Amino acid sequence: MNLAPPVQEEAVNLAIFYNIGLFFHLMAILFNGILRATGLISVSMKVMIAAACLNIALNFIFVFLTPLSYIGIALSTSVSWFSAFIMTGGVVLRQSGDRALRRFSKELMLKTANISWPSAIVMFSWQFSSFAIFYIIARLPLGSVETMAALTAGLRIESIIFMPAFAFNMANAVAVGNFLGEDKPAEAFNAALITALLSIITVVVITAAVLISASPIAAFLASKDANGAANPEVYRNIVGYLKIVMLSEPLVAAHLAFGGALAGAGDTRSIMKYTLVSLWAVRLPAAYLLGITFDWGADGVWWAMNLTFVSQAALSAARFFSKKWMQ
Repeated sequence: MNLAPPVQEEAVNLAIFYNIGLFFHLMAILFNGILRATGLISVSMKVMIAAACLNIALNFIFVFLTPLSYIGIALSTSVSWFSAFIMTGGVVLRQSGDRALRRFSKELMLKTANISWPSAIVMFSWQFSSFAIFYIIARLPLGSVETMAALTAGLRIESIIFMPAFAFNMANAVAVGNFLGEDKPAEAFNAALITALLSIITVVVITAAVLISASPIAAFLASKDANGAANPEVYRNIVGYLKIVMLSEPLVAAHLAFGGALAGAGDTRSIMKYTLVSLWAVRLPAAYLLGITFDWGADGVWWAMNLTFVSQAALSAARFFSKKWMQ
């Protein structure tokens, strides 16, 4: 990724400790999916709240009360995911019973794999494109390290907005799956549309609050010097990120909501196609052209990210309103 040597060393150290919890992270995600799909949403919520609180507490303990320093951030995350794995796994085992564990269905396995592999490609594409974005930022002529710091901070803020949108995404998947399973396509469409509208309204409200507070948020998150003053370049880039990328957050909400409906209907291949087009034909070429070729710097990368969300929302909305996913 062409990182500066000090950043490389810290990234490697963090990656090692994050990877300790990777298996437990993935299994907890799968177990939570089972809990949501079987109606145990409140159980999933309580487990994840407990894991998040544990993560926050361990962050302070490991970072400030042990020699681990910043590595404690990654270790606390791994420990919290291990706790989520134990808690969700225990509930799933109790719910499934011994008989269910002994049954195996080749037909069900093949059907699941057929629906799942496009989603796997979607997630892989998102993560790999993130590497590519960091690589492009590393090649910016000025302020590449400060821009990376701003992107990392901006993504943390954006994740606060993503969470409600992801919640509506998962709700749509469960609702649409259940309605179509009951042969109620009209109810599935109406429920998905209402959920999408609720998601967009919720995200608009949160986004407005973030935009109004962009400057103090950036000042709080930007790295500080010995006198406590924020790094001006990092501050400027965080503010730029928030004021540019936040404009497309309602489109992210729409895409996630419609994507949840498509996933609930098993139309995961459409989601895969739209993601690949948006990331590889729009985001990365635009980020390189605007950020490096046209010398817009960090702002060019941020506008390229906006174009991604515009294309994704347009494609997923067109598929949703075509109603072909019902089949």
